[in-house]
Amino acid sequence: VAGNDNPSILICFAAKTMNAGQITSKMHVIELGAQP
Repeated sequence: VAGNDNPSILICFAAKTMNAGQITSKMHVIELGAQP
């Protein structure tokens, strides 16, 4: 991750949901082990 020199774990997953007949896809990227 830019600006973060500490090693971290990135988890990426896509979620596809159907709402009122419409399909929406969301891409999620979660960083673990990052110190604020």
